[in-house]
Amino acid sequence: MSTGDQPLGARTALREVNRATVRRTFEIISSGADDRAAEVVTDEYVNHAGAQQPPQCRVPGPAGFAAAIRWINAVFSDLRFDERLLVCDEDHAAFHCVMTGRQTGALGSIPPTGRAVSIVQTHLFRMRGGRIAEHWLMQDDAGLLEQIGVPTEVVSGDGARGSDEAIDRYLRALVAGDPAAAAAVCTDDVVHEVIATPESKIARGRDHLRNFYERHLQEMPIAEFRPLRRWHGEGIAVIDALVHATAVGLAGGDRRVTYRNLCLLELRDRQIARITLWIDPAAIERRIQEQSDALRS
Repeated sequence: MSTGDQPLGARTALREVNRATVRRTFEIISSGADDRAAEVVTDEYVNHAGAQQPPQCRVPGPAGFAAAIRWINAVFSDLRFDERLLVCDEDHAAFHCVMTGRQTGALGSIPPTGRAVSIVQTHLFRMRGGRIAEHWLMQDDAGLLEQIGVPTEVVSGDGARGSDEAIDRYLRALVAGDPAAAAAVCTDDVVHEVIATPESKIARGRDHLRNFYERHLQEMPIAEFRPLRRWHGEGIAVIDALVHATAVGLAGGDRRVTYRNLCLLELRDRQIARITLWIDPAAIERRIQEQSDALRS
């Protein structure tokens, strides 16, 4: 039985298990407890962030995660991850945080500086059986280097920054209610996934993307898409945004709603090749219900 076919109570319980696992993961990292790695990652765990870490951190399973714990604690002392946003469903989690610490160990070729750092990060996880099966990381690398005294010119970020025009056109099209224009800046084989909804399925192609937004923007037209933070990596961008929209129809009652949206965009040849959206439908439903209750009182 897939998680989507499980009873509602079981799915809700699994979300809470995933939420607890993510929080315990960062407690383990902060404390340097590498012997507890197997508590939170699967035997097949893959660390996609390992490309920026020593080779031992790229070993699959708990051994690689334990190596990553030892590595980051060797580089940064007084390590903390202050939670800003945690979104979970049965199969995924997104953890937005601020990592703080002091660079008291070598970071690659950069010797210890003793400087305090405060870095915005977004961790994306694929969950399996209440543990982490895959991990992706986006963080402000330029900000990190600047804080420890390294010229930021060493980080180009050209792969994603050169695609800013495509991203901006995509966002403007959504606010304008123009699904065709949103699809036009994507590749023919664009992959689209919306997480934390009952229809959390992966679909491919511009036609699917256009049809999805035709339905979605009719049901909930967007009045404003306000990016709060934006990060770039090689061929990737993450946007944390506040969305102001109108829930139309009988269920929504044409009520204004505001919700957080975390958007992961993968880019290829200055076009959007994959869109992964994390939204919180429960927050939208609560907002509609609160307004309904206020009108009845």
